[in-house]
Amino acid sequence: MSSLSNHYSSLLKLCSNPNNQTQLKKLHCLILKSFYLLQDTFLLNNLISSYSNSNLLKYARNVFDQIPHPNLFSYNAILSAYSKSGGLSQMKRIFDLMPSKDGISWNAVISGYAAYNSPHNAVQTYRLMLRNGNVGPNRITFSTMLILSSARCSPAFGRQVHCQIIKYGFQSHMFVGSPLVDMYSKASLIDDAKKVFDGIEEKNVVVHNTMLTGFLRCGMVEDSRRLFEEMRERDSISWTTMVTGLTQNGLEAQALGFFKEMREAGNGFSEEAMRAFIEMERDGTEPDDYTLGSVISSCANIASLEEGAQFHCRAIVSGLLSYLTVSNAIVTLYGKCGCIEESHQLFDEMKIKDQVSWTALVSGVHNDIDIGKWAAESLLELEPENPASYVLLSSMYAARQNWDEVAKLRKRMREKGVRKEPGCSWIKYKNKVHIFSADDQTHPDSDKIYAELERLSDKMEGLDTFLLNNLISSYSNSNLLKYARNVFDQIPHPNLFSYNAILSAYSKSGGLSQMKRIFDLMPSKDGISWNAVISGYAAYNSPHNAVQTYRLMLRNGNVGPNRITFSTMLILSSARCSPAFGRQVHCQIIKYGFQSHMFVGSPLVDMYSKASLIDDAKKVFDGIEEKNVVVHNTMLTGFLRCGMVEDSRRLFEEMRERDSISWTTMVTGLTQNGLEAQALGFFKEMREAGNGFSEEAMRAFIEMERDGTEPDDYTLGSVISSCANIASLEEGAQFHCRAIVSGLLSYLTVSNAIVTLYGKCGCIEESHQLFDEMKIKDQVSWTALVSGVHNDIDIGKWAAESLLELEPENPASYVLLSSMYAARQNWDEVAKLRKRMREKGVRKEPGCSWIKYKNKVHIFSADDQTHPDSDKIYAELERLSDKMEGLGYKPDTTLILHDVAEAEKRQMLSHHSEKLAIAFGLLYIPEGLPIRVVKNLRVCGDCHNSFKFISKIVGREILVRDAVRFHKFSAGVCSCGDFW
Repeated sequence: MSSLSNHYSSLLKLCSNPNNQTQLKKLHCLILKSFYLLQDTFLLNNLISSYSNSNLLKYARNVFDQIPHPNLFSYNAILSAYSKSGGLSQMKRIFDLMPSKDGISWNAVISGYAAYNSPHNAVQTYRLMLRNGNVGPNRITFSTMLILSSARCSPAFGRQVHCQIIKYGFQSHMFVGSPLVDMYSKASLIDDAKKVFDGIEEKNVVVHNTMLTGFLRCGMVEDSRRLFEEMRERDSISWTTMVTGLTQNGLEAQALGFFKEMREAGNGFSEEAMRAFIEMERDGTEPDDYTLGSVISSCANIASLEEGAQFHCRAIVSGLLSYLTVSNAIVTLYGKCGCIEESHQLFDEMKIKDQVSWTALVSGVHNDIDIGKWAAESLLELEPENPASYVLLSSMYAARQNWDEVAKLRKRMREKGVRKEPGCSWIKYKNKVHIFSADDQTHPDSDKIYAELERLSDKMEGLDTFLLNNLISSYSNSNLLKYARNVFDQIPHPNLFSYNAILSAYSKSGGLSQMKRIFDLMPSKDGISWNAVISGYAAYNSPHNAVQTYRLMLRNGNVGPNRITFSTMLILSSARCSPAFGRQVHCQIIKYGFQSHMFVGSPLVDMYSKASLIDDAKKVFDGIEEKNVVVHNTMLTGFLRCGMVEDSRRLFEEMRERDSISWTTMVTGLTQNGLEAQALGFFKEMREAGNGFSEEAMRAFIEMERDGTEPDDYTLGSVISSCANIASLEEGAQFHCRAIVSGLLSYLTVSNAIVTLYGKCGCIEESHQLFDEMKIKDQVSWTALVSGVHNDIDIGKWAAESLLELEPENPASYVLLSSMYAARQNWDEVAKLRKRMREKGVRKEPGCSWIKYKNKVHIFSADDQTHPDSDKIYAELERLSDKMEGLGYKPDTTLILHDVAEAEKRQMLSHHSEKLAIAFGLLYIPEGLPIRVVKNLRVCGDCHNSFKFISKIVGREILVRDAVRFHKFSAGVCSCGDFW
């Protein structure tokens, strides 16, 4: 083979498509000029293939006929040409003439017959190939035969092919496995399909998508969801399969939710969803026509016109309206929602129509016999041999009792030889498929079958409790509690599911008294019953009753707590700052074997870390067998909450999966630990996706950009707070600009942070102006304004009074205004505020602090004398006070909001709960270990100053976690830089 031959062969490959027919013919002319090249069989074989790929079959045959000594490749080239073009008779003649055949020869003939509606010949050729024995079938042969079996709905033949697949060792090959899964699932033999799927050694996304389709085809929605969640790789077809499958299973609302999840890329599927979405956008479309068509069909099936119209707009904008799958779905949508004119108009505007288009139009105009008849008659003209067109028109006449027209149509069908395919159904039992047709009497068990149908019919005529239970749940989910109760009261014999449905309705809505009455009336209870009551009490501010019900459940013993029970109780424990109760729950978790479950482990880690019991939190974290990103984020938050910055960094770097919450947690945590500069650096690292975190950072950033914003409001708010805490006005102003450009300024988390930034940096006018421009304000907004105008009593008073109007039951509003009056010695106003609090029944939450020593939590309140070591604790405080004063410490008595003598103020300051806890820690926690204290409220300014002196005196680290942030005192300095 010469270099010239190679050159021409390369050129031929470039011209091998219908768009380059002229260039291909020119190349042929050049080859004809060379006698030498005309003898080159390899080149001529390529020329045959090129003509075949360019749909020039006549030229391909002429070249073949000119080859003096055609070889096997020559025969295969012309054989494939006839196979692809449907020239089956010529293909058969060439095949019979071949002196020898290989796998390509046999596959070309089998594929040709299969593709051009000659399945009998395809099967005969396949069987001839097996009998011949010289050449065995390969993966292409088996794949073709399985696809043919699926198309013919012939599982029996498919099983024969499967046997040959096993014989030739292809059972674990995904190229064969995928059509095998498809064949079995189309025949509803889903167990066989699953066995084949499990046996495929290397599964790509195509195999997974085939199994996904099989599950949904057989109505196994939960199995499809489980498989979808397990898939490491997903493409746009995976998402489209789920949306379409849910729609076909009557779960249109779930299908719409799934589509939105795909678009927004949230709650656990963000990375895969975003990849699918990016893939769909690569041609400038979002999403593809199949997905959008399925979603619009979902809207049509549940008559959701408003949402469907939005997708119609999206189809116009994205250019997908011209696709039949989309336009047909929209015609159906408007028709089913009663918008006949819009449906008809869109149909008229369609440049291309198929049978589905006409059927879509008819489905919407079933009440208009004239349009319906015209549409159905048009269908008959379009496809005169299609029985569906006759059936459609016949059903319209029959619905109006027009039996003469029905008779005419049936006569017309007989005259044209059109036959409706008879309906049949099948079911698999003990590896045998049982097939039934309408009114079938041929089955050996027909008597039993008809008797069972009679029995079921009698039961169906009665009241359907199952349906009514679902109706209760639907009314509950729609916040129509009165209707839900009415349905429940109409059920003559409510079962456990009925009770649970109404119980859950009251639990979710906060109807606790009715919930309790229903619960007490129940003849029997299961885990759902107990959890509904516990969750109701926990959600609607009745923690005592939640705990009592939980303990009653344990004593009852008939039903044990599950992961939902434990998760609810742990969240309750965290909210009540009750680590002692949390430990009790932890013991039960171990008893019932849930200690390694991430659904329970995550709130357990959170509970311990909120109580600063970080060692216990870490032990729980290490014991969780399968950790997802939520568990990691919880541990990350715990480390940062307890000031363990290096541990948080180490864990963050070890995390295989990160989401936007992971990054936001690091930025926020570093800020709260007084490491604002590091937080800003971390934010920039996230934005620039550098230093080894590029892939994860970019994923988080892409997720944040899904709505066109960068980054989200929580991250940006945390970063601006960092700027405020280090008084970095210039950098903070840049983030203010970014908030404006990205549209995040309207979020309270961002606008509140900017108000605080300008206030702390002394830009009172800018702070006040931004505050005035805010359309929505909350308590944090007013507090942010006050924090910057503490020297302006008029603005401060106005802001604090506004806070009282906004939240008259919130003690923080009174404390804020009271502190401003007290700082200016205005005791009359302070007294008035206290009286007002008493009249309204508003009580300030008492401050308390706690410290862990030898696996026991020691809790202190201000002036606490109840601890067994109180004498030693107060003596230690006295000793430290003397040393502090020697170093220049002066108590800040302006923080005492009482009109008492100066000495009494000093006494009150010295006995704050956090000082008592630190004194205890210094007495008992060994040297070299840090003192860790948690306070439920914000640490006061005097205590903060005291701890700086104490850390310098004792030469130890003091770690204090208050309600606002984390403080690390060391050598007379606090990590917060005195901003908190």
